[in-house]
This record gives sequence, structure tokens and C-alpha cells, in this order.
Amino acid sequence: MAPMKRVRIYCEQSDRHGHTPLATAVVQLLWRERASGVTVFNAVEGFGARHVMHSAHLVDLGANAPVLVEWLERPERFDAIWPQLQPMLEHAVVTVEDVEALVPPHDTGAAG
Repeated sequence: MAPMKRVRIYCEQSDRHGHTPLATAVVQLLWRERASGVTVFNAVEGFGARHVMHSAHLVDLGANAPVLVEWLERPERFDAIWPQLQPMLEHAVVTVEDVEALVPPHDTGAAG
């Protein structure tokens, strides 16, 4: 097993970093930094602290649906990457947890 950090970033489809959707900007930064892994989940429904319902029903194609970005990283890489990511996330809810990877990530130093 390998110790990892699991970072969850809760945002909405309409959230932006500059002109780029926030989830896309996060993935791009993590890709450039050769992060261990990231996945974006588009949620069907949810609400946050303000209790405003957000949904992604077919009748609401333009709806502001919730998005979850989940990033898994080695602790030492998390410490190096987080300071670059943090300024982008001023309006998102972010959690971090210590987890154990049953199958450790592949070496991120090799291209491919």
C-alpha cells in the first residue's frame, strides 16, 4: 500500500478560472504538473451551503450542475503542487484526506 492524498474540489459547471471552466483549468494544471491522477465527475443534482438546488436534467441543458474534481497524489507531490492550485479555488469547496492506495500510481516521470 502507498500513502496518498485525496483532494476533492466541489464546484459548478459555471465556475471559471479566467475564461476556462474551473474543472478544466484544474485538470490542465495537474496534467502540466504530472500529477498522479485526476477525474472529473459531473453530478446530476446537489446543493451547497446556500441551499440553492443545482441539477443537470435534460430539460435544463443550460443548468448549473454540480461538478466534483477528485485528485489523488503522493504526499510530497501534493505539497509541491497545492500552492499553484490553491489560488484558482477561492469559490470552491475543497477537502483533503489521507488515504492508502492498494495499487500505487504508476511512475509519473515517464512520458506517455
